[in-house]
This record gives sequence, structure tokens and C-alpha cells, in this order.
Amino acid sequence: MLFSLHTSRRPRRWFFSGSLGTLVLAFMALARVEQARAAYWLFHLSVFFLMLFNPRTENATYLMMGPVYGLLIANNMASTNRVFLKVLPWVLMICTAGSYEIGKFFTRAGDFPVWLAPLCCCVTIGLLVYNNLPKKWTARILTYPANQKIYSGRSIRKQ
Repeated sequence: MLFSLHTSRRPRRWFFSGSLGTLVLAFMALARVEQARAAYWLFHLSVFFLMLFNPRTENATYLMMGPVYGLLIANNMASTNRVFLKVLPWVLMICTAGSYEIGKFFTRAGDFPVWLAPLCCCVTIGLLVYNNLPKKWTARILTYPANQKIYSGRSIRKQ
């Protein structure tokens, strides 16, 4: 008991469930994708776990997200034609790097703006998942047939 932390049970449960979820996702990545892509996912998942579940992170700790943003930027620049998906990793990187300086404009006086970097980390997880979904799913998400228009929630064909 010399090195035990005296915390309530709730944070320990969140930490344990986050670590277990990260471990399960890492094993799923090892089983389903080739070895190079599995290393990519293993690094990303370990960084996300450290950033979101470690209570001692500071803004300088989010420098570990640098390789994640670099790989995202390279992947999106090479593989997509959508400007939004090319610009979003740059915006997330800038908001993570300037978390305190940008966040203080959106928080009340006297509060510490520590929310922007974890928010960018969560959005980055969503972007990584979206980039690795099968293309037939993502085609349905962002495109709409050009020969249809929306009227009152129904699609009507042009004549």
C-alpha cells in the first residue's frame, strides 16, 4: 500500500474501461488489417488513450498528437478531393497547439481553458474512423445523387 493512489472508485473505473477498450481495439486492428496498418492503429490508439484518460496531461503533452496529425494530413492530401477533409486536420493541429491561447477567448474570466485539446483529440478519433471506413459507406455519407432534390424530407426525381 506504499504506492497506492487514494482516489474514488469512479475515476479508476473510467481508466480501467478506457484501457480495456483500447486493448480490445488494438487486438481487433492486429487481427483485421495488415501489419503496417496495425502499427499505425496501435500508435494512434495508445496516444488517444494517454491523452483522454490520463488526468495529468498538459498542453505540452499533446505534442504526442503531432505524428497523428502528420499522418492524417498526408493521407487526406493524397487520397481525397474534398477540401473539408484536407483542411480539417490542419485546423485540428492548430487548435491543439494553441489550445490555451485560443480557448481563453471562449471561456469565462478566471476559468482555465483546458477543453480545446481534448475536444480536438475526440474529433481526430472520428476523422480517423471515417478515413478507414469502407468506401461504399463513406460515399453514402457525403454524396447525394445529383438527379434528386429534397422537398419536405422526401426525394423527388427531376423530370
